[in-house]
Amino acid sequence: MKTTEVGTVVFSLHKPLAADLYLENARTGRFVVEDGYLIGGGGIVRGLKGVGGAAAAQTVHLGRHLVSEPDGALVDLTRQRGLIEFEVTANFLDALAAGNRVCFRLRGPLQIDPVALLAYEHHLDFTFTREQDRISLVLYQDRQPKEVPDQEMVAI
Repeated sequence: MKTTEVGTVVFSLHKPLAADLYLENARTGRFVVEDGYLIGGGGIVRGLKGVGGAAAAQTVHLGRHLVSEPDGALVDLTRQRGLIEFEVTANFLDALAAGNRVCFRLRGPLQIDPVALLAYEHHLDFTFTREQDRISLVLYQDRQPKEVPDQEMVAI
């Protein structure tokens, strides 16, 4: 790139670096590059990759993260950074099958996709709420099968 140009850059590093996506943590999601007298900067907006080029995802063990509270079960993801994936236990699914609801408190909007995927893969329903910067998804299993009326599909 030339001076003052904007673009997408991929860095390959020889040593590990502590960083986050800019949307998750602005302080550790930006960087400065120095080349002699030229200085440039940017933000990490698309992703981070771990060793071997694979996206670095943290595994959240639902059996360990599930906390019972007076208002119900809670999985607090507000301290999780970066990509997440879930290890689902039989106890977790049994609790949902028994009619319990589980609230997932999220750090930010990038965590919506993995929780929605969890719901999809295990035939669960969820509700979404947002209060200012707080995002929550409540997962539950609808015990009554839904009837889908025969309707003609309309292309949009």
